[in-house]
Amino acid sequence: MVDETKEELCQAASGTKDDKLSFLKLTTVFGDLASSPRFADTYAAMIDRVYENPDVSVQMRGVIESDG
Repeated sequence: MVDETKEELCQAASGTKDDKLSFLKLTTVFGDLASSPRFADTYAAMIDRVYENPDVSVQMRGVIESDG
């Protein structure tokens, strides 16, 4: 699959360590979600969790259990 935005996406994703919202700030993909405090705060908290434990299945279980 060819993605013309691959470089931009990878750069934004790699910037997450310095700016948790780096990826979310891609307005061409996410619009203005980064300016929504509720969404951005939840997203940033999840980024922290992923850096603590990169096993995404653990993170998803935590999300599912907290919603249930």
